Amino acid sequence: MRTRRPLRRFTAQWALYVEIQRRPRPAARLREAEHIAATGEEYEARQAAAEAGRVLDEARAALA
Repeated sequence: MRTRRPLRRFTAQWALYVEIQRRPRPAARLREAEHIAATGEEYEARQAAAEAGRVLDEARAALA
C-alpha cells in the first residue's frame, strides 16, 4: 500500500514557500538570511540561521 505522506509533506513545504514568497518583506528577509548563513563568519551564520527560522515560524503561524 502506498502512503500519501510524501505528497502531504511536499504540499505543506510548498504552502510554506508560497506564504513567504507572496509577501516581499519576509521573502527579502529569508533571502538575506540564507545568503549570510552561506557566506558569513560562524557567528553571523548562526544569527542568520536564527533569522531564517523566525521567518519560517511566522509563515507557519500564518498558515495555521
